[in-house]
Amino acid sequence: MRLNPFTRTPASGPREREDDYGFGEKVAGRGVRLLDKHGEFNVERRGARTWFAYQWLIEMSWPRFFLAVLAYYVAINLALAALFYAAGPEGITGLARGHWAREFAGCFFFSVQTFTTVGYGSMAPVTLAQQLLAGFGALVGLMSLALATGLFFARFSRPRQRVVFSERAVISTYADGQGFMFRIASRSSTKLINVHAEVVYSWVEVAAPDDDAAGQQQQQQQRRRRFYSLPLERDHIAMLPLNWTIVHPITGESPLLGCDAAELRATDGEFIVQVRGYDQTYARQVYAHTSYRASCIDFGRRFAPMYAPGEDGRLVLHLDRIDDTEPTARG
Repeated sequence: MRLNPFTRTPASGPREREDDYGFGEKVAGRGVRLLDKHGEFNVERRGARTWFAYQWLIEMSWPRFFLAVLAYYVAINLALAALFYAAGPEGITGLARGHWAREFAGCFFFSVQTFTTVGYGSMAPVTLAQQLLAGFGALVGLMSLALATGLFFARFSRPRQRVVFSERAVISTYADGQGFMFRIASRSSTKLINVHAEVVYSWVEVAAPDDDAAGQQQQQQQRRRRFYSLPLERDHIAMLPLNWTIVHPITGESPLLGCDAAELRATDGEFIVQVRGYDQTYARQVYAHTSYRASCIDFGRRFAPMYAPGEDGRLVLHLDRIDDTEPTARG
């Protein structure tokens, strides 16, 4: 069955499996993917939005996190040092006197000792104002330590994406026909069980063009993005000890029947992938996402094996071979 080149929709099948996947059918931009390769939504939020410091600190990289902690540590102690200096350096015994910069540096290091509750004993507050400020600095230090400890624990205990996707997908011979395939594997030896996969094909549907200008204007207005949940040969497995090649057989009901790379590009075709499973180490459900566009798909190739028996008889999984492909017998 040949698909309509403007709708990529057969007379029956995909419309029955169409659903709302959160992007909306009016998202019909050209050349912009809905989901990037790392699984992040390709959406820029403008206008009224809410910024959450906790989410920002949890999701940033470790180098940026340590820089943020260092910046906060220096900034809060500079602020406390300014208060100590304003209250009078003479109210702190053992603080070196002289030029204002030398006295301010002494106030800064006294703030550090108070903030961290180290208390070397070489400097101590003697006036009431300095004692009140020292007590306030110690309180701020204790609260900051508690918050930093909580953030460290939350970052260490946060499940990482252990599922790695092949950079490319293939459309090649499968069974008696063809299939759309990509593969996944787990980065670590942690048991990932009850793994489910879902693949949604999205494309821009356009009305058949008319010859007159009014028809062409109507065609532009009728551009809409469609979504179709692709049936898979196997949509879940009990465990993921090796790699898993996820296959969508291209049958008579598939919107990919008779499709080539040029038609995928013409209709802005995109394959949105979601994989979920239960991580026994973290005792929680984990999710991984990615997407494939026409530029990420090889036609007439198949995936090469990525595991083989080792010297001791155990299987060896080569994660660096997850992208390896080879020509098919007919390719």
